[in-house]
Amino acid sequence: MAEETPIARPGGALAPALRAFFGMRVPGAPAGEAGRVLAMAERGGFRLLLLIRSAVLLLLFAWQFYGFTVHGSPRGMLLVAASLLLGLAVLAALKTPHERRWHRYALFALDIAGLTLAASLLPLMSYEEVPRILLFRAYGTHFLWTLLVATSLSLMPGLVLFAGAALTAGYWCVIAVIAAESGRLLSWSDLAGDPGAADFLQLMTDVNFINWALRYEETGVLLASTLLLALAVGRARRAVLAFAEAERRRRRAEDLFGHFVPADVANRILDDPEALRPQVKTATVLFLDIEGFTGFAEGRAAATVMTALDSFFSDAARTVADEGGTAIGFAGDAMLATFGMPRRLEGSAASAIAAALVLLARAETARYDGARFRLRIGVASGPLAAGAIGRSQRSYTVYGDTVNVAQRLEAANKRYGSRLLVCQDTWRAALEPKGFTGVGAIALEGRQQPIEVYRLD
Repeated sequence: MAEETPIARPGGALAPALRAFFGMRVPGAPAGEAGRVLAMAERGGFRLLLLIRSAVLLLLFAWQFYGFTVHGSPRGMLLVAASLLLGLAVLAALKTPHERRWHRYALFALDIAGLTLAASLLPLMSYEEVPRILLFRAYGTHFLWTLLVATSLSLMPGLVLFAGAALTAGYWCVIAVIAAESGRLLSWSDLAGDPGAADFLQLMTDVNFINWALRYEETGVLLASTLLLALAVGRARRAVLAFAEAERRRRRAEDLFGHFVPADVANRILDDPEALRPQVKTATVLFLDIEGFTGFAEGRAAATVMTALDSFFSDAARTVADEGGTAIGFAGDAMLATFGMPRRLEGSAASAIAAALVLLARAETARYDGARFRLRIGVASGPLAAGAIGRSQRSYTVYGDTVNVAQRLEAANKRYGSRLLVCQDTWRAALEPKGFTGVGAIALEGRQQPIEVYRLD
């Protein structure tokens, strides 16, 4: 029997889109790292808004307090104080279990309601009755746009739309109160058929002149500004989400790269893809091998051997990194590390010798899953090539004669009963450190020309 295809309901994709646009959580949508970053951005913007709001209300309270001392009316002062305390309560609730998203809508609703009530009920002057219609000429509507723009700090398009709609509704509530008080309001339509300059002046100076055309125009501009600001905030939200997603992908890529290439190499590849191209530099190579590892592994479970190796190489890679080097690769019981490539490092030879000394010292006392390892190390300096090789360029490695010399020096420790051999170029580049004795020119396996070598005493 054929599997039935679910029938999509009309508007099924619209509801989640609208919820996301309004800054609400979409059911079933993962609240991942990008969502957390956006929530932090929203909270941070709203916190900034609350701080600005509190500062403005403090100034307004001071002004109202002055009015109270002069005229004796405490209504405006009490209204501002209540609004200030409410905002401080919402501010204190941020990043606590008491924080709710609807607090943001409720606060703006109360602010707009308070502004509407103040414009509708409070007299323009406490000592003399003044027609309320003069409110438009005394104060204007710039406060509405200031409050609307402030909502954009929240990074919530829904809050911007809500505030715009509420401001428009409050604006027309004030007009309705003025109309009820004035009885009959005048506009340009009340001019005579062929008005002159005197008629225009008389109408404009009439206390009942409200200019309906300007009221409609201000309403249209307020609504248009609301829509444009909501779209701008929506784009800002998408930018925040895109940035958070890019960072998530970057960290994910670093983690994935880190399983196959050293962290330094992964970071360089992510920052500069050209870093994959082969390049040649003068650097220092450290080659490390565990003495008697075959005997250690014999008779032990593979899982036990792997656990001990993992513990040891993790510690060794950290030691190399602490000295400025990079653990490039591991093969069986051997490790290859570089100093001066891919990460730039002044004094790479001295850093490599310092790392070798720390590794040998730790091997004397440290135990790795109960095992103690003896090490042999070879260090060489010279030209070194590094980059991605292979048709798919999936393997980052270093190669060249310097790598071979370091590996042969490690093996030559068996011949001299030593733990650390360094070539003369490394010893000199490290400013001839003490504690080393010249062995002389020795022949290394696979090389025709002997090289000068120094051993650790």
